[in-house]
Amino acid sequence: MATPSPGELKRKRSLSSETPNQPAPPAKSAKTNNHLQINYLARQYSDDLPLISNDDTLPSILDLLTEYQGVLERHESMAGNLGARPLGPILIKRFERLFDGPPKVLKSHGKEGATITWLDVVEFARNKPEQFTLGQMSEGLRVCQFYTKQCRVQISEEDYVLISSGIPQKMIPPQPIVEDEDKELGTLEILEGNLAQICQLADQGTEY
Repeated sequence: MATPSPGELKRKRSLSSETPNQPAPPAKSAKTNNHLQINYLARQYSDDLPLISNDDTLPSILDLLTEYQGVLERHESMAGNLGARPLGPILIKRFERLFDGPPKVLKSHGKEGATITWLDVVEFARNKPEQFTLGQMSEGLRVCQFYTKQCRVQISEEDYVLISSGIPQKMIPPQPIVEDEDKELGTLEILEGNLAQICQLADQGTEY
């Protein structure tokens, strides 16, 4: 889905009076555009952003527009950042619970404090099965070690057997999920309506 920038939203003048909490159009067809795919599983900040309104002060409006721009540039979900709960991250949390604790990162050559998720491990096993092998020894136990995302990773024999069975792969939710796309479109419509009201007031010379 080609997500509009705050600047593009501000230029529109159509008003929207409907503000449901989690709007979802009835259509169930995919609406994202391949050249700008939203990553519903990624979110840089855990705190929700407030929805902009014409009750906000001018400095608050400018700060929020900057925050919204950051969300768009990172290709994150605007609905998720505004407090909605996309289904994708919920399913991924359930998927991660298949394993006891996170994968073990032996060495990182990238950013300090880099983390590897089980989703990363399963995708590596699916994409590079020839490098996903069991046989190395660690503390008298057989383990699987491999290199991904600039990290040397080690998993136990039990986790290796589980992943090799193919069961975790079947539990990974497809992306994008139609419900998440519908929620994203509904949120953007509300945001567009609020910004249009603010632009109308600004055009009338209203002071915030």
